[in-house]
Amino acid sequence: MPQFASYPQVTIIAPTDTFLINQAVGGVKQIEFQDVEASLSLSVIPGVLPIAKGGTGSNLTSPGQDAIVFWDNSAAAIKFLSIGDGLQIVGTVLSNTVTGGGGGGGAPIGATYWTSVPNADLTNEFALSTLATGLVKNTAVTGVPSIAIAGTDYAVGPGSSTANGLVRFNGTGGGTYKDSGVTLADAGVAFVFPGASGLTSSGSNQNVTLTPSGTGFVSMSTGFKTGNPNGAAGLWRTGKVTVGAVTADTTSYVEVLIDGAVIKLIKAS
Repeated sequence: MPQFASYPQVTIIAPTDTFLINQAVGGVKQIEFQDVEASLSLSVIPGVLPIAKGGTGSNLTSPGQDAIVFWDNSAAAIKFLSIGDGLQIVGTVLSNTVTGGGGGGGAPIGATYWTSVPNADLTNEFALSTLATGLVKNTAVTGVPSIAIAGTDYAVGPGSSTANGLVRFNGTGGGTYKDSGVTLADAGVAFVFPGASGLTSSGSNQNVTLTPSGTGFVSMSTGFKTGNPNGAAGLWRTGKVTVGAVTADTTSYVEVLIDGAVIKLIKAS
């Protein structure tokens, strides 16, 4: 049986080796090493302890400042991570020291933000998901968002409309529209009025003036009809000044309705 004194300072010990120890009290005792790695407690381990054995796999020296041990995959080694600007370690806490945005640091977590959903890392954000569905309205000065009100913040229509119909304001608020029976053809060349409605001047005693372009005429597809003329005689008139001899033509005439009687005006002879 081997004795401790017979072993050199560094040797290979098999798990089944046994040793005799002569104690001053109790006599000689035998020690058997069943698991050297589990039984030995060494204060100094020579060489580098591999990562597979719980070590760092490299010789590390003190960085001389607060640092974080991390695995550098590109170097395939454990190294120290330096603490950059805006960060500090106090005790066992890594915290952010930046109080304002810009420069090399990020924006502070306490700054005001608009976010899609609440963010637990931010302390002063406004999550748009807390608003109802609609158009977002920004409030001046405060910058607080809200949902715009239809008919107040923006104009809205009636929900249905007549094809090619002209849009009209509904009331005097200017925020709502209503449908119109008056339509404008797609080519933009013809107004169509429903029923017996038509052009009316906006004020009393105002003329409705139709002015053709260039040498064009105000043309009626069949004819025109007026109500009973009001005011002094001679204010209602239509016609054309003709110079020279005029031959009677009974096929060309103008009918005038006066007090229920139709008067036919024939071209003079």
